[in-house]
Amino acid sequence: MNNLRGYMRSSLQATKKVMHLPNVAARKPSERRAPNAPVPNALSRISVSQLLPRHNKQVEVPRMTHEPQPFILPQYFREGAPLPLTIPKHFTMQEESVKFDPERHLNICKEIAVSRSHGSVYTKPFRLLSEEGVEVLRRIIEANEEHAKQMVRSPKCLRGLGYRSQFVRDLSTYRPLLDLLSSLAGEPISLHAHGMNIGHTNFGEVGGAAAEKWHVDSVDYVLIVMLSDPVGMQGGDLQLYLPQAAADAHSSWDQLSGGTARKEDVRSLQFPSAGYATFVQGSKIFHTVSPLLAAKGPRITLVNSFTSNNVFKPDSTRFSSYKDTFLDPPDVVDIEFSRHRAARAIGQLEHLLNASWDTPAVELASVLQLAGQELLMTSRLLRGEEKDMLSCNSAEQKRIGGDVKAG
Repeated sequence: MNNLRGYMRSSLQATKKVMHLPNVAARKPSERRAPNAPVPNALSRISVSQLLPRHNKQVEVPRMTHEPQPFILPQYFREGAPLPLTIPKHFTMQEESVKFDPERHLNICKEIAVSRSHGSVYTKPFRLLSEEGVEVLRRIIEANEEHAKQMVRSPKCLRGLGYRSQFVRDLSTYRPLLDLLSSLAGEPISLHAHGMNIGHTNFGEVGGAAAEKWHVDSVDYVLIVMLSDPVGMQGGDLQLYLPQAAADAHSSWDQLSGGTARKEDVRSLQFPSAGYATFVQGSKIFHTVSPLLAAKGPRITLVNSFTSNNVFKPDSTRFSSYKDTFLDPPDVVDIEFSRHRAARAIGQLEHLLNASWDTPAVELASVLQLAGQELLMTSRLLRGEEKDMLSCNSAEQKRIGGDVKAG
């Protein structure tokens, strides 16, 4: 793998950056970042203080009550909940003859084009896996395909590979790769605490409906890896809705479902070959996959999910998505969601433990209120007293296909 240098170079388009990233596969164990150390300055023209700001910033508290109040809260970074050392009773870790080796299974390209326009982040497809890495993952998916199921948004998907495959688990938790993705995100991120998200695999069949309907994700960021040969493939493009005018999730959904979305606001991403990936802020960008019209076989993509380490950033995780849309085992999703929210609360209260003597009382009170509201809402969700599904991700969108109903 080529040695990557770690700086950003402006491209011809003002809204895009070409990033030169560190050689994540060749990094020695002694050079790996400690769990709580700051993200390395992979963007050499952006100082670490710019990448990880510590000043107070207006942050809107998630809608936890009928009368939410905006608080001024600091930014505080803490890694998300680590994956549990044990696996759920529904799963069995399979014996595998191949162990993950970054030198053999990764082949990350030197330059990655990143767009931060529209107030969100996405990359052009970039080389991530070697040919051998693709082959190993295809064999693992084939061995576990019997566990795939149909969902509201997807005709066929496989979840929880991180509980069945040590190779997938090791690839997903590889620290230098996480550092690279943090550089792309522009903030430190963690692998999402929901282990069911690890190795989420989508299958798109020729002649079928869109593999994924228009939606935003219940996680901050996703890494989407193409595992099928796109040669001869017609359709099956990853489509991003990027309206020129600033729009929140609800207004974007109104445009997509109401027939006022413009085709010129849809960006189609095509993967040059198997082993290419794209990194997308899926919680901010509506996206879908166009119907697969022709291909050598099914369109198979592997998706991993990530969350911001800023514990005061509104949480994108939706309990109802995992319970009602993904149909994850109830006992598994209950534990995973509780651990995720507990890690956020620990970080929020940890900020208070490190507070200086001149911290204003309003900030102390705001932190305590936010932590309490999140934990209370978590409790109500677990008891079935609340639902947190976004309306645009509900079963109602069955009527909206993968094609934009442009006005």
